[in-house]
Amino acid sequence: MNWKKVVLGIAGAACLASWIALGAGLALNVDKPVRLGLAVAAAVTTEALFWSVAAVLGVSVVQARRQIWTKITSTFRRA
Repeated sequence: MNWKKVVLGIAGAACLASWIALGAGLALNVDKPVRLGLAVAAAVTTEALFWSVAAVLGVSVVQARRQIWTKITSTFRRA
């Protein structure tokens, strides 16, 4: 298996797991410090996933980060 796919798979799995944990924490109405920790973990793993993808795809993705993020979020703003 290609090392790039392994890196992206690990980063993606960590990101997905942290978001699932945050959702479960919100559904279970955990205490505020735990909720904050889950939110920070989700944010950090999402950023790590983004930079892992950028590292694998190259510098052009890093330079176009703002344009990519605008394109992704614009689909949600229309609804």
